[in-house]
Amino acid sequence: MVEQTVTTMPGVKTLTLDSKTGKVFLIAAEYGATGTPPPAGGRGGRPPMLPGSFSILVVGK
Repeated sequence: MVEQTVTTMPGVKTLTLDSKTGKVFLIAAEYGATGTPPPAGGRGGRPPMLPGSFSILVVGK
């Protein structure tokens, strides 16, 4: 059952639930441009987090 659909920042994956209040906390940040390209067949690293962009989104009634 979907209770609520919430638009978040791109890349938000980490969250936690406060079971006492029913609130969900999502961790987000903005990221800069990617650095060097990944090696052939490899996976690139995450671009650097922009200073001052860390935020916590609280969702609940």
